[in-house]
Formats: sequence, structure tokens, C-alpha cells
Amino acid sequence: MTGKRVAVIGAGMIGAQVAYRLQQGGAQVTLIDAAGPGGVATAASFGWVNASFHVDAHHYAIRAEGLAAWSRLRDDLDMPVSGCGALCWDDTPEALAAEGLRLRGLGYGAEDVQPDRFARMAPHVGTVPEHALFFPAEMAAESPTVA
Repeated sequence: MTGKRVAVIGAGMIGAQVAYRLQQGGAQVTLIDAAGPGGVATAASFGWVNASFHVDAHHYAIRAEGLAAWSRLRDDLDMPVSGCGALCWDDTPEALAAEGLRLRGLGYGAEDVQPDRFARMAPHVGTVPEHALFFPAEMAAESPTVA
């Protein structure tokens, strides 16, 4: 790729990432976006990075690779990406326990959270649930700033 001249159309999350990796490979990159840095969609999005919510095994695999790619990118650059994890309690205790088992079977970090731990982790939530899941690998990215 060294010495190649490449134009990337779209300066949002995906375009910025493509341009960055092409530059790393030695290409001379021109990034083009009518809306300017960050693009339109990225500027309006919340960058939650996860693989816990997926449709099937193929969808899980691509989301898990996306999570791994974000981890590598965060390690490469000083970026506003927080590895804060996520709590989930929007289902019955039985359904959450089953979901935790299913995710752990895929190799995804999903920890069962009992009420006392939940109260410590999220002290501002008014009603503490009977059961929750914690996904420690999940991240939040400040989308426009990252792009």
C-alpha cells in the first residue's frame, strides 16, 4: 500500500478507522465528508461497543471482533473510549440467568450480579433488581471525538 493515493468517502467512525489503517499501511489518504470531521451519523450516535446483543452466531462473531478491534484501537491511540462495562437487568431473573449461561458458552464475559453487588455498582438506581448481568468488556466511545 506504500505510496498509493486513496480517497475515503465518509469521515464518521468507519471512514476514520479505514483512513487510519490505510495510513498505517503507508497510503496517502484523503478523507472526504460534506458534513466535516465526524460525519452526520457519527455525530448523532452513542458509541456503545458490545457483543452481548446479537441475532445469531455469525452476528455475535462480527460483534465480538468489533469489540476486540476497539480494544486494539484504544490501546494504539489515546482515545475517549471507556472500558466501563455494562449492567443489564431488563428481563426476569430466570431469563437473565439463561442469557448469562448462553453468553458464557460463547466465551463472552457475563457475570451474574446479585442485589447487594448491584446496589454498590449502581447506587443511583432507585429499585434494585433481583438479578442482573454485568458485561465487563463492554465500552463506550465518544463517537464524534473518536472519529
